[in-house]
Amino acid sequence: MQITRIASLSINVPEFFARPDFRAWLNCPTSRRATWHTPGTTPPGEYADTFITFDNGEGSDFNDLFPADLHELLCGACAAHGISHGLLRLTNEAR
Repeated sequence: MQITRIASLSINVPEFFARPDFRAWLNCPTSRRATWHTPGTTPPGEYADTFITFDNGEGSDFNDLFPADLHELLCGACAAHGISHGLLRLTNEAR
């Protein structure tokens, strides 16, 4: 067994989940992401946590459907927290 510690951020972004373009990415069967959301269910619920890998802004989780402006925001958040590689947990919690 090999265990590696990785960096992660948990980011509450209900505004992402409210956007049709983000939902299109979330619901696309070829999008690579892990999620508690059932693809095709609209709208995503409060427990639709979605997990994506981050690798200096690259990676298969950021495909052509992922909104460019949201990608830029996530890259900025990672840079601000000193993360170049890790896991992002996107939550849809109403506050």
